[in-house]
Amino acid sequence: MASNSWVIHGKHTNTGKPILANDPHLGTSIPSFEQLQEMSWGNEGDYISGASVPGAPLMFSGRSKMSSWGSTAALNDISDLWQEELNEDKSQYRVDGEWRDISYVEEIVKVKGQDDLIL
Repeated sequence: MASNSWVIHGKHTNTGKPILANDPHLGTSIPSFEQLQEMSWGNEGDYISGASVPGAPLMFSGRSKMSSWGSTAALNDISDLWQEELNEDKSQYRVDGEWRDISYVEEIVKVKGQDDLIL
């Protein structure tokens, strides 16, 4: 498996802006670990959008109003699958032979024109 990225300098494009092409050649898997994200804040135009993996504090490939970036495949082991064991009333889970309490955090998502979504 390989991956590639390339950039064309703005002096070689019709718009005068550079072009970035990025293809990290990530393998396919089930469940898929890549996810598309977009975050916005503050003023209009303050955003980033791109691809990430769960738990990563960044987008490995993406863009904002002023820049874009990409990466090539690092071929890391980035996923683990396991089956959780719960007690009978589903209030605890087992870790290393020890039962631990399950804690819950309630999140309220405001949806325009609809009732709040409580997760």
